Amino acid sequence: MVTDGDEALDALDAEKFDILLLDVNMPRLDGIEMCRIWRQIEGGRKKMPIIGVTADATEETLKNCMDAGMNFRVTKPVNAKALLELIDQACGGAPKPSDVAPEVEDPLNKIQNISSIKPKKDKSIDEAQIEYLKSIGNDSFLEEMIIGFFEDIAETEPQFQRAVETEDVSRFRFFAHAFKSSANNIGAAYLCRICSELESVTESDFHANRIAYLDKVQAELENVRSELHRISNAAISRAG
Repeated sequence: MVTDGDEALDALDAEKFDILLLDVNMPRLDGIEMCRIWRQIEGGRKKMPIIGVTADATEETLKNCMDAGMNFRVTKPVNAKALLELIDQACGGAPKPSDVAPEVEDPLNKIQNISSIKPKKDKSIDEAQIEYLKSIGNDSFLEEMIIGFFEDIAETEPQFQRAVETEDVSRFRFFAHAFKSSANNIGAAYLCRICSELESVTESDFHANRIAYLDKVQAELENVRSELHRISNAAISRAG
């Protein structure tokens, strides 16, 4: 047992553990930042299961735990029996983080399997942004913005894909930022949020998940293209 995040990192560096029970709100270096640092240190090695413990049951803290690389978040007061069952299951057979799923009795829903959480999906196109663009000019201005978006994406997408193929994390982050800017301008809300997260991806996360991230971006791009074509056709119909 340690008293803060710095001591936890020292202990993990000195000795191998099967699982880490981590207080999210430790003094000095807190559990969120400590977990993020340790996941970077682990790199491509087999990931140690990490359970975050906190009294904060908010969605924001859950997201912070997820983004840092924790496998579970357990909220206080902790049910000792459920926690012990969870630890036993998470350590059984040295499972990968993505394979760990709580099957313990948890009637108060205090245990959340972070690896299975899918954040709430924003709309592919924010209609409010489309109306704002029309208010600046008219349907013709909106059409120009849509065409500009398609041109930007046509230039950026192959380079983004190339960054994945060559395992170039710096260029991956750069083009994720470029996607984010284009998406924000046209109101592609979910694409913007995806790329906002990817532009600060850690190197280890990138190498482990780059293909999945590319697939996710390209899938949402197709949704955005479809929606923008629909909006563009509607504008043309109004003009006709």
